[in-house]
Amino acid sequence: MRETGGLLALSSVNCNVDSSTMIAMRYRVGTLLIVWMLVPPVLRAEEFVPPTSNPRLRIRSVEIPDRKSDPLKISFEFASDGKTPVALSQSQFSVHISANDPLFRFIADPSFTATAPRVLIAMPEKPLLLSVSASVNRFKRDERWSDLPPGTYNLQVYVNSGKALEFDYQWLGQTYSDKYTLVIK
Repeated sequence: MRETGGLLALSSVNCNVDSSTMIAMRYRVGTLLIVWMLVPPVLRAEEFVPPTSNPRLRIRSVEIPDRKSDPLKISFEFASDGKTPVALSQSQFSVHISANDPLFRFIADPSFTATAPRVLIAMPEKPLLLSVSASVNRFKRDERWSDLPPGTYNLQVYVNSGKALEFDYQWLGQTYSDKYTLVIK
């Protein structure tokens, strides 16, 4: 064995060990390298403070533009339903439009204002009023909200779960707002 750059290089040159010992040593070194690479992300996840409260979403208004090419503008309240803060990233939100007929389902990734922080933190008893716009279907990029046939729909803002804590008080579950009746003419 010789040391190269902090790692052990195993070779059969000038080694007084038999081949079965050599294979066992390579296996151990490989296992140690795998553990060494996997442990830091697990330990980093423990650095963040988990939330003990839940988010609450309530739609305040939806503005339907005169021009069908413009996005819907949605104002909603994001609050902490508990005694501790709740944090969400912008990427955890989605806007869902549905009718009683499941064939007409529309899910958009909302666009936040340029001044909105990437991580939104709702403090207890101090809800945030957020404004987003939604225009294009997440799954059919050429479909806009205005392509939905005329009718009455339910609009809701959803919170989608992250996979692991990325910041303090991040909520990882799934929830949604109250239903807003959206009439498309």
